[in-house]
Amino acid sequence: MDWTVLKLIEWTDAYLKKQGILKARLESEMLLAHVLHKKRIDLYVAFDRVVSEAELASLKGLIQRRSRKEPIQYILGTQEFWSLPFKVGPGVLIPRPETECLVEEALKILGPLHILDLGTGSGVIPIALAKEIPEAKFYAVDISDKALEYARENATTHHVLERIQFQKSDLFSSIPKDQKFDVILSNPPYISTGEWNGLETQIKEFEPKEALLAGEEGIEVHRRILKEAPQYLKSEGAVILEIAPHQASLLKEYVVREKVFKHFEIVKDYGHKDRILIVWVGGAEGEAPSPRPERM
Repeated sequence: MDWTVLKLIEWTDAYLKKQGILKARLESEMLLAHVLHKKRIDLYVAFDRVVSEAELASLKGLIQRRSRKEPIQYILGTQEFWSLPFKVGPGVLIPRPETECLVEEALKILGPLHILDLGTGSGVIPIALAKEIPEAKFYAVDISDKALEYARENATTHHVLERIQFQKSDLFSSIPKDQKFDVILSNPPYISTGEWNGLETQIKEFEPKEALLAGEEGIEVHRRILKEAPQYLKSEGAVILEIAPHQASLLKEYVVREKVFKHFEIVKDYGHKDRILIVWVGGAEGEAPSPRPERM
């Protein structure tokens, strides 16, 4: 029996559905397009093309990996972010679309010329911003050597490596004390210990735990960043952090209680959920921060 493109898509779709893959048809097309070295849209004009034995063998291997719930982004080796392709794989967090909100908020702040990204992962945040702000310089850190490998490769691919200094560091631990930044960014881990067991298999068993888990309330890393950030910020500098929607009130209480920042703001994502926390330094010592008036 000859396996055509259409027959393979239909068979793979049915098989992946039985394995509990929600977007089985889409992923069937993505896997076959990857094997055939074509764009997915090109498959629609090649339904009658007969697939070779070697191509069938390659596809079978990918299907087996996906049926074990390995993320399709790892299988394909790429994920789109900010309309750019980024190389990803085991050992690095897969970029999520919600993180684009963080990039958007950074672009709204005037004059971010020296920017720090904490926990850079595959480098999507500084690379996306570097493409938008040609004059900006970036310092991007991660505790994972594997993540930094991906980040450097992605920065090279997108021709911005000369403007991003990558360094291994546990948050601020290896950053020189004399470094001062206009903006500090981070998509830190924010899964609580209670939420961990309820995560999908493809997240819990494949993505790096250290990039996801953050203590009992899920805000352990946020607190560390907010505590140390002021000494690394220029006057009127800002910290922009991605958060889980249910953590907004906890973090707002923390910011108000600490009385370190001048203003704060919670920004909603495309689904109208609280997603981004922004705080600005510059307030009088001991004075509780207030919502930023011009953005309320």
